[in-house]
Amino acid sequence: MIRALTGVAAVRLRWCIITASFFAMCALWAVATPAMSSPDEPSHTIKAVAVARGELTGTVGPRPTTWMVPGALTTVHVPVDYAVVPGLNCYATLPEQPASCMPAILDDHTTIVEASTAAGHYPPLYYALVGWPSRLLPADPGILVMRLVSAAVSTAFVVAGLVALRAVRASRIVWWGAITALTPMALFLFSTINPNGLEISAALAAWASSWAVFGARGRIPRHTLVIAAVSFAVLANVRGLSPLWALVIVTLSLLGSGRARILWAERRRLVVGSFAYVAVVSLPSVLWSVRYGTLLTGEGLWPAYGDKVLAVTDMVLSLSKQYEQMIGNLGWFDSPVPLLTLLVWTVSLGMLAALALQRRGQVSAKVALGVLLVGVVVGPMLVQLPGAEDAGLVWQGRYTLPIAIGLPLLAAWILAPGEGDEEPTAARLSRGMTAALGGAGALAFYGAARRYAVGAGGPYATTEPAWSSNLGFMPAVVLYVIALTIFIVALEGARGPRGPEASERVRQVPALRRGAGPVAEDGPAGARP
Repeated sequence: MIRALTGVAAVRLRWCIITASFFAMCALWAVATPAMSSPDEPSHTIKAVAVARGELTGTVGPRPTTWMVPGALTTVHVPVDYAVVPGLNCYATLPEQPASCMPAILDDHTTIVEASTAAGHYPPLYYALVGWPSRLLPADPGILVMRLVSAAVSTAFVVAGLVALRAVRASRIVWWGAITALTPMALFLFSTINPNGLEISAALAAWASSWAVFGARGRIPRHTLVIAAVSFAVLANVRGLSPLWALVIVTLSLLGSGRARILWAERRRLVVGSFAYVAVVSLPSVLWSVRYGTLLTGEGLWPAYGDKVLAVTDMVLSLSKQYEQMIGNLGWFDSPVPLLTLLVWTVSLGMLAALALQRRGQVSAKVALGVLLVGVVVGPMLVQLPGAEDAGLVWQGRYTLPIAIGLPLLAAWILAPGEGDEEPTAARLSRGMTAALGGAGALAFYGAARRYAVGAGGPYATTEPAWSSNLGFMPAVVLYVIALTIFIVALEGARGPRGPEASERVRQVPALRRGAGPVAEDGPAGARP
């Protein structure tokens, strides 16, 4: 059907299919996992409901006196049906317990009561975006609708990032990198009430669009500039650390483009303007943190971590756990993805990184990849260490995802730097690895659906689960496989500009066709412009 169309109509239809299928995947995550199954989802739900009613801050309570409480609780005022949502996740941290233990949601949307949230200090942007359905709907079905709104917003940013990648990279290798970046944990967070999901999706769009802007060798497409502007503005205002992520992304994108010196010489206004823009859009988040503070933790709750050597040792020992969480330890760390899913993602990441590092030339891009890898490992340690004695080691792998997703994207960028200059081995492997990632992602969805339907030790397939959404346990899995297949097939066909646009790009970089290697600031000998 798509091939029967020509020109703009075919492109638009394909991207509509990509958008619809990806949203369907996220919507199925939202429906097939029970309410409050996302980390800290009760606190984020109450915060969103309060913000939707104009209560941006609430009343902050005292510092916690036990490590079991993540920070000082904030008291807000919400309808009673939303106030009691913390009691819904009776299955949390109990992998053998299906979600059938959930009590019925109260049917009282008019009585306003006090409720506590550990997210009271968070910037209000995300909560304003997803909380508005609670003004119109009771908790049942309001919670699901809020999840779907969150999924829709994240879908918009993910698709925008894919569009930005397509603007400058006509390669299947790039889609391999993008699908690797979209881990099961990322999709799960996109589809629940958690600002971490928006932070990850906006970061993906920021990575992709900044590379498209810095990598453009002619006029920068206007839609790419718009994607970059919106994604950085949103990313910088989601969580307290988000401005730092925005700065890291724009810096490493410039370095990873391989054109930093050329851009500084020929497009200095673009470079300076990019950093200035990130600084300006980060101001609201920075001012919010200055005015209302960050997470108010306890004091001296972990005296053993006064020994910084012990703290660093424990952080190093937790690296494997954090890595697993980035790929997918869903729920309240009670639903790890199947081992096969973890292995496929590990192989994909390893192959992309190894192929990128062995490729000739593109030294600055490889330096950026190395810096990013070190940052993903060491950065969380530097953030945690000063407060370890008070708060303990609280970092979770999902917190690193906004930066970590840059690793497969940058590796793919190195492997396919331009039209006709793909790394041969990566080009041959890309289709098979993309299919393998799709299968591993479907297996992760099945594993999560099964865990909540029958518990981790329950039957592998059943028509009578202890708990299921209105879609049912196995029907939801089948629908997810269909949506995932459509997404991957449609994305595989969206392989970048064709015709005049591609020809123009080839004319701009003629050395690529002569076999001289990529024309870049730090390319192989004889390839420098």
